[in-house]
Amino acid sequence: MPKRDILVGLALLLFVLAAGILQARGWFDGFDLALTGHIAGWREGGGAGLTPFLLMLSNLTDSVGRLIMLALLAALFLWRGAFRHWLWLASVSVAAMLLNSALKRLFQAERPDVMTHLDHTLSYSFPSGHACGNMVFFGALAMASGSRIRWAAALPVILLIGVSRVWLGVHWPSDVICGWIEGAAILLISRHWLPPARRQ
Repeated sequence: MPKRDILVGLALLLFVLAAGILQARGWFDGFDLALTGHIAGWREGGGAGLTPFLLMLSNLTDSVGRLIMLALLAALFLWRGAFRHWLWLASVSVAAMLLNSALKRLFQAERPDVMTHLDHTLSYSFPSGHACGNMVFFGALAMASGSRIRWAAALPVILLIGVSRVWLGVHWPSDVICGWIEGAAILLISRHWLPPARRQ
């Protein structure tokens, strides 16, 4: 099972690499423009009231926000006698940030210019760091806790954070989808090193 997880994870990372090449060649333009256009219509129409909430959510769950949450969780995991699980969570989260940053530099994809950017961004676009980082952070947190209920709670949050990045105009849908896939790959590979007492 662990070896299969690692192989599947590596295959997903290869998929992300291939998707980055295809995106640069315009293969996803039709999909990205159509879906982004729909979201732009919702943002400027009846969904305008969602923007402050999605901007706040996006800001709270950026790289700095996740590092702050990791620091706050250290005390909780230590109190529960599960500090090794926190170390695993922290290692996986930081590894995801580093890998995502490397992929962004590899592809150097420009941000979308279809909608006004409602969030200040400095890095490249593909794959989405918010989508990957929060898939890994909340997914690894659920794995470390050994609770399927926490997985059920984490998934809507992960999805909403990804959608927020398109809503705010700073990512194409393909950026977000590939960020999620990258995050899932990291979780599958890192699951092999999850301390046994909580392995699910």
